[in-house]
Amino acid sequence: MTNLLKDAKHAWRVLRRRPLVALAAVGSMALGVGANAATFSAVYSAIYKPLPFESADRLAYIARSTGVADGPERLHWSYPKFLELAENNPGAFAPLVAQGDRTVLLGLPGGATTAHAQFVTPEYFRLFGFSPHMGRFFDQPGGGGAQGVVISEGFWRSRLAAQAGIVGAPIDVNGTPFVVLGVTPPGFGGLDGQAQLWLPIASAPIVLREEGALSDRYWAYTIVGLIEPGSSFRVANVELGVIGQRLGSRATRLEAVSVRESKIPADLRRGLVVLLGAVALVMCAACLNVGILLLTMFESRRREFALRMALGAGAWRLAQQIAVELGLVTLAGAVAGLATAAFTSQLLWAARPVTESGWYRARGVRASVDGREYRGLLP
Repeated sequence: MTNLLKDAKHAWRVLRRRPLVALAAVGSMALGVGANAATFSAVYSAIYKPLPFESADRLAYIARSTGVADGPERLHWSYPKFLELAENNPGAFAPLVAQGDRTVLLGLPGGATTAHAQFVTPEYFRLFGFSPHMGRFFDQPGGGGAQGVVISEGFWRSRLAAQAGIVGAPIDVNGTPFVVLGVTPPGFGGLDGQAQLWLPIASAPIVLREEGALSDRYWAYTIVGLIEPGSSFRVANVELGVIGQRLGSRATRLEAVSVRESKIPADLRRGLVVLLGAVALVMCAACLNVGILLLTMFESRRREFALRMALGAGAWRLAQQIAVELGLVTLAGAVAGLATAAFTSQLLWAARPVTESGWYRARGVRASVDGREYRGLLP
């Protein structure tokens, strides 16, 4: 331990005598580590991170194609069209539900606040295969009909201060009185992770003050289905094709689109993968740059190493000193890399913030740091 402290002090003095080399090495590491960690985290969150639901790979949106360029509206449905599709529900889905998102105003004891709400059909929570944290859901006995709402566990804790006895408590939504039926499990926020409140779809005309909210003129709902364990997307698409023509000219073809794969458009998905490859090249360039800088610095200290060996220092002792110096540079580069990663993440997802995976970011930094430390020990 005494030698380690001496080596650390000596390493600090060596780096202070060569500030340009130290800054260049730390800067290269910050660029490589930061870009690598931020991009890896973003690509993982957007493409590879599994949805936090049971049987998430079997969740599907029902999309319609008009035969021309299709945009996000291909997932939009009216409530009557949902009912028509549900009546002809292919056997591949159980259940098939509708959901619609809106921002609502809640009247709470502490004052009014806004919330991200979803209007859903009664079987909605059957998609996810979990039980309520408290209370019950719409399709369970005593579900409450059109007068009950379900709130998220996060909303209950953050906005309602984890109020005891919340089940059965009154809550005002856009001026309409409801009661709280239940609370979802921790971490659940719907398919997009943003929902805080769920209301029966039958209450949409009253809450939204829109008489046509359940009419065929109101195309603002998405249809989600859970594919049966014994079925597949291919079978589901074949069955959807059989009933596609029955839904009118606005839906010439129906298909099941994986909820997981629809999180991000295909062109952006490809772009992120290409970006990850480009960042890997930056990583390699940063490794090469740091290696050259450190080897050049060690070469300039040949006389110092020769003198220390003449005074009795062995090869292992010199290797320990070099490792401590590399560790000091690595630590500074890792800290700067984390700061760069946080900044780069905001730039990458300024339009759509992505929840960062702290574990994967730390893993990316660790891989980068280890690679550079051993690079410096190469002859």
